[in-house]
Amino acid sequence: TPEQATPRWMIALRGLVLVLALVVTAALVAWFWGTRGLSPVGQLMLKVQRASRFAGLPHEPTMTPYELASVVGRAFPGTRHYAWLLADLYTRERYGGRAPTPEEVEQARRAWRQLRGRFVRQFLRARLRVGPPEVASAQ
Repeated sequence: TPEQATPRWMIALRGLVLVLALVVTAALVAWFWGTRGLSPVGQLMLKVQRASRFAGLPHEPTMTPYELASVVGRAFPGTRHYAWLLADLYTRERYGGRAPTPEEVEQARRAWRQLRGRFVRQFLRARLRVGPPEVASAQ
């Protein structure tokens, strides 16, 4: 029996899947890069900083955690409490030398989960230009 050649569309599909897998892997490596050695709250605050930048929110390297929390709270109505909780726990740990309790770490994780979905939607809106921007202008 003669061997059948693999159709071109199948080769293209395999190539596309490979490229997509590489892009996802690179994105995950970039996302988690630099988190090693940070406390759980430090990791979450770094995620808020990165997500803010990726979502196109106003972000300056000199912003304090509370300033960043204010930007996030203005951009995503109803999330101010979550952003401030993360900023408060991070500031207390980093500058006050008081590690959060396990319960506070769990609260911080829940706060991040509340913020994460908003960041993803804003990122997609900003990159795909779908609908009006969610960011409230600061005047």
